[in-house]
Amino acid sequence: MSINQYRETSLHLALKRYFADADATLEAELRGYIVDILRGESVIEIQTGNFGAMKRKLSALLPDHPMTIVYPIAVERWLIGLDLQERVISERKSPKRGNIYQLFNELVYLPPETLTHPNFSLIGVMVRDQELRIADGKGSWRRKHMSIYDRRLVQVVETHHFKTLTDFSALLPVDLPTPFTTADLASALAQPKRLAQKIAFTLKQMEIIAITGKRGNAYCYSPCLNG
Repeated sequence: MSINQYRETSLHLALKRYFADADATLEAELRGYIVDILRGESVIEIQTGNFGAMKRKLSALLPDHPMTIVYPIAVERWLIGLDLQERVISERKSPKRGNIYQLFNELVYLPPETLTHPNFSLIGVMVRDQELRIADGKGSWRRKHMSIYDRRLVQVVETHHFKTLTDFSALLPVDLPTPFTTADLASALAQPKRLAQKIAFTLKQMEIIAITGKRGNAYCYSPCLNG
């Protein structure tokens, strides 16, 4: 296959095989949509990004089919540079380490009626992977003009399952003050404030937290769920 030809990433394919069982069908047609894994009436979609692109499929299938989105997050990544003949020319470990809160970079794009639907669930998969970059001169300057060529699964480290509002609520730290601001949340989670804002927005949309006041120009939030 040529370098510029579209193909399913190795990571996507490996996760399909990881989550499929003997009774599952891969790349199945369902009501006009192609789904990654169909197990009886249940659907599993491997989504490495761009949750917003799934809105139409989720809206069409959720009423009648349990649907699980599997989202991989790299807790460790090796960056592999390749020349145009796909020979390794560089290899280094990325300084970035993913965490479960990065789910909200994507969840923020889904409407609350999807996130709270009884047929919706989510699995955050913490992985070790490789990102292969090809020296084609077309990539970002941050990647030294190398294009991302593939992602390969090295290891599934652990999985986090989210089915109920309580599952999502459990991501809030126990030592978070009540009420709290997004600055408080960012500090308690040791995460950037921009990510804390996405977490607060999403949890508010799901009615897990609610705005209960202001502290200066910052909104204050309090939990809506007990336990």
